[in-house]
Amino acid sequence: MGKQSTPAKGLQINGFNVIRVTYPPATTHYIYVRKHETSQNTPSTLALPQDRTLFVVNLPPDATAREVTQLFSPFGEVDEVRFGHATGSKTEGSSLPDEDEEMVDDVAEDSDSDSDMEVDGPKKKRRKLSKKQSPKIIPLPTSDVRILRTTGHTAHVIFQSSSALQTALKPVDTPLKWPKSRNPPLGLAHYISKYDSLRPPLDVVKQHADSSLEAYEFIREKKEKAKMGIDEEDEGEEKKQKAGPIVDEDGFTLVTRAMFYNP
Repeated sequence: MGKQSTPAKGLQINGFNVIRVTYPPATTHYIYVRKHETSQNTPSTLALPQDRTLFVVNLPPDATAREVTQLFSPFGEVDEVRFGHATGSKTEGSSLPDEDEEMVDDVAEDSDSDSDMEVDGPKKKRRKLSKKQSPKIIPLPTSDVRILRTTGHTAHVIFQSSSALQTALKPVDTPLKWPKSRNPPLGLAHYISKYDSLRPPLDVVKQHADSSLEAYEFIREKKEKAKMGIDEEDEGEEKKQKAGPIVDEDGFTLVTRAMFYNP
């Protein structure tokens, strides 16, 4: 048997640079890269930065964003990896629908505002503002099963600088080593693990559903109050006045000054 032929250094095929990738112990895989070109029909909001984006073809079917980032990190800092077509879809690792992500963002914003503190009295005692504590959504357990894509699938590697892209487009003389990672389940074991990860225990699903409904009701009530012009701080002050005087830990009554207007 003769020696197996390998692509020459700096070989190009249909405008793509050929990069050799080695797997232990002695397996060679070939990927093809070129500069990303945005189509004229692509909306500007979905267009990727052409001066920083590398188009990659023939990635391994079980490649992850972390592994692709580590593979191209010698050329420069990688900002993002998008598999498939650049349609502005969510990157790997995001499993929430658009509505759920918006709700999570709203709850997180409310949680940040609840952390504000108010100073009272000469001793500068701190107390929380009278805003209602926003509920937190209990997430479902995340799956660590790899996503198996079709053979020869593509990805867009977005670097943080244009100089990193230019470096990645230069001919590569030595093969790149595929990043080492844990051994994922393969074959039937992969699909059994995926089946189990997509079916969490019912009590976990109930906690997620109950907390999501609670967060939804909280946001809906807050938006309705905003439409009606009801201020949460004023509403809290009215409740304090109805509840009676505020007494600190030393036994002194805190006096608040009220403004009166003659009609």
